[in-house]
Amino acid sequence: MNATNILKYSTRNKLIILVCLLFFLTGSQPLYAEEKPYSLSDQAYYQVETLYNVKNIGSDKVRSLKFDIASGNEVLTGNMPYSVLISSSSLPQPKNISMDNKGNLTAGYTIDSINPGASTVIKTVRLYRVAKIAYTIEPKDVGDYESVIRVIEPYLQPSPGIESDDPLIINKANELVSGETNPFAIATKIFEFLNSHMRYAQAGDPSNIGALSALQTGVGVCEDYADLMVALLRAAGVPARTVSGWMGNVQTEVIIADQSGMKSPGHMWLEYYLPGYGWVAADPTYTYLYNGAPMVDYERLTGLEELRYATSSEEETFPISFSYYGGKVEVSYEVKVSRLAEQGNIEGNSETVLLYLADVPLILDVAPVIIENRTLVPLRGIFSAFGAEVSWDGTLQKVTIKTAEKTIELKIGSNIALVNGQDTLLDTFPRLVNNRTMVPLRFISESIGVQVDWDPELRTIDLNAE
Repeated sequence: MNATNILKYSTRNKLIILVCLLFFLTGSQPLYAEEKPYSLSDQAYYQVETLYNVKNIGSDKVRSLKFDIASGNEVLTGNMPYSVLISSSSLPQPKNISMDNKGNLTAGYTIDSINPGASTVIKTVRLYRVAKIAYTIEPKDVGDYESVIRVIEPYLQPSPGIESDDPLIINKANELVSGETNPFAIATKIFEFLNSHMRYAQAGDPSNIGALSALQTGVGVCEDYADLMVALLRAAGVPARTVSGWMGNVQTEVIIADQSGMKSPGHMWLEYYLPGYGWVAADPTYTYLYNGAPMVDYERLTGLEELRYATSSEEETFPISFSYYGGKVEVSYEVKVSRLAEQGNIEGNSETVLLYLADVPLILDVAPVIIENRTLVPLRGIFSAFGAEVSWDGTLQKVTIKTAEKTIELKIGSNIALVNGQDTLLDTFPRLVNNRTMVPLRFISESIGVQVDWDPELRTIDLNAE
């Protein structure tokens, strides 16, 4: 007998399992690294330990168990200043890891067999540096989206629970914006509406349904608040995304979940993208009352006032799913968050390099690599993001890139590139990695005039048009 199970949470009502395998989209580093548009406070280190107990409660042996875990979002938290994933580990190691178009990871495990009454444990450990964050936004300095339009497109489209294409949401966004074109001013108007329109759900109220329900009923929980604001922002032309994780100030340790179930639920907030500033975090769930009347707390539009760590962004898969033959599988999990001493010797992942275009993550099928102290990046993905035409000649092992001003030719294994017919020396030669052409990062910077910001601590690369 074959059995397939999904932990009983629908996509919209799913329990936010607070685990992360590696590192949303990104958090936000500014375009100008020497002048960050935010300040951090109350920095702390949170270690998140999750134990998945996979038990055979049947009378027959379980065979060929395939076990998938939603495992966080590396590109979300690799460049997120208030929730930086420093390191991660899993025991045993997953057999495979897949990524969706917003960077959410799923780790796949294969267990050959489990005897009746026996259990297998999967353990993940994530280390985060968390902080409160406050942004300083000057509306006149907010740019336009022209240079990043190709990579922000996913954050302008509807997704489950974020019905930004629904006529009711489009009409409400148009009513609220009323001709405004500045992205920050648009975000402010929508945030003000959320503050007056929404009421936090009580027992029996609709919740965890999504943006359209929140607009129609004015009732919901954090997920509905975030969904509605993101949907309205997208309908108004401002890229935005929801962020899932856990929020709380840990003194020593907190048990989020154990065998009895969830003890401390997760939280959802959002980030919206402002050119020149990157991703700005906001949390619209709270209502500030003055003499019993709701007042707008604008600090929650431009920052987060509580410590938290992020795990995923608009994940459309189930937190846990599994299939197997024979027996009967039961899954439980435990999640513990511990606060660690603030040590200077905490090191990050030694191999992962994350790539962004103006703080927007480039979700590529081959990650950047460092070979012989040179950073190599996937050519097609990056040049295409800047609007270049890329073609491949398999016979000659040659790549041709055409932009409005330049024609560039490179050959695999040769450190000489032709740029408008002129020889250009590369500091290392292009090579194929998983059938993708990888080229030196410096060459991209010099050939199309891209500013490259490298953060050696976080191992992130941020590209910006000069």
